[in-house]
Amino acid sequence: MVLYRAQVLLDGAQRENLQRLAEESGRSMSELLRDILADYFEHESRKELIRQSLDAVDRLEKIRRQVEGITGVLESSFLEEVRDERDVDIASR
Repeated sequence: MVLYRAQVLLDGAQRENLQRLAEESGRSMSELLRDILADYFEHESRKELIRQSLDAVDRLEKIRRQVEGITGVLESSFLEEVRDERDVDIASR
């Protein structure tokens, strides 16, 4: 891993907390800070993926409503019949 030097300005409490955590974990402050940043970036990446997934679900819901407006809603008994037929077909294979 290639490392780059960066200067970070911390207030007194941040520096003390970082130093204490580094000492408790047996790591350097730099290593601890890299780990903290890696965790943060991973968390933000997951949040973005969730946001994109929720946006996709919203778009699918809009499409579903449009289709329902055009074709109507299938009765649940019809869907159950189709599922039952499919289950019988799968079981007979």
